[in-house]
Amino acid sequence: SPLNTDDHLRLEYNAPKHMYENTTKGIQQWVQSIPRRDFQPDMIHWTPEKMRALPGAWKYFYNKGQEAMEGVRYADALRFFKDAAALNDGVPEVMFRLGNAQEGLKQYDEAIASYEKLAGLKEWEIRYGCAIRRAKIRKKLAENPILERDVQAHNLIASLSYYMGDRDEALRSIDIAIHLDPYYLKNYEDMVVYYTAGGKEETARRLLEKAERLYGDKALERARSKMQIMDRHLALYETIKTAKVYIAQGRFEDARKILLPFADEMEEPVLFDLLADSESAMGDKEAAREHRLVAVAHRHSDRVEGSMPPPSDAEAEAPAAGESANPEAGKS
Repeated sequence: SPLNTDDHLRLEYNAPKHMYENTTKGIQQWVQSIPRRDFQPDMIHWTPEKMRALPGAWKYFYNKGQEAMEGVRYADALRFFKDAAALNDGVPEVMFRLGNAQEGLKQYDEAIASYEKLAGLKEWEIRYGCAIRRAKIRKKLAENPILERDVQAHNLIASLSYYMGDRDEALRSIDIAIHLDPYYLKNYEDMVVYYTAGGKEETARRLLEKAERLYGDKALERARSKMQIMDRHLALYETIKTAKVYIAQGRFEDARKILLPFADEMEEPVLFDLLADSESAMGDKEAAREHRLVAVAHRHSDRVEGSMPPPSDAEAEAPAAGESANPEAGKS
């Protein structure tokens, strides 16, 4: 027969993929996911170690870990992410997801250590800060059973999860918060944001109606105000991504142009770092220095509110993380 219809012939993964068309769905998924090469007869004799040495093999384990996380199978996810990290621990996504799995298994110290690998990476600054804070809060909750019933703590965990890009975990945490206190207004405000961002406007509308019954027009006004703030933050993050592309392409004026509208209303350090990078490359040293000072000030404010000294001239003049000390470097 031209087709491989025997579900037991798993070892024949050197065969072309089309030969598996009439097999079970599970076999077909396995064939598509395994790091394999069509028409390579010698691969059937390869050891697992040799398979792991394939270029990009870490992606296979990373993807399997992602599947396990979606199924809330943290132990399986941890195993796959550890395999991916063993093959390539220089990929930020791997260390981030490894930390997520460790958090799911309540291995908070290990999770914090994994997240710390992201320190100093500009593009990971927001998720890194949220991840570290979430893991530390969860550790405190685990150490003190009384805090486990703190509705504000679970609400904060949900917010941090959302900013980490994990909407499912945000919803799970906010659900815990609502069960702890069905009358805590902020839970409903936040859930409206999470469901709206996830494309579930009807669910969000029903939540607004419920909040209105509990709190009146005040709930609607506050929830809508929060939505506007969240939308502005999301717009900023997309703009930051675009600005990084422009800077990499040497389009410094374009990067500065799209970033400046956010400068008067947002306190995101990366925003001011990128403005300073663009202005420095354009030769506007005074503006670059001013924006570098703002970035440093906001970072100090985030670390310990009101307890840090004002940034020094040295900090203002220092290049941002990942920026060359050579002002001509970005022009090449």
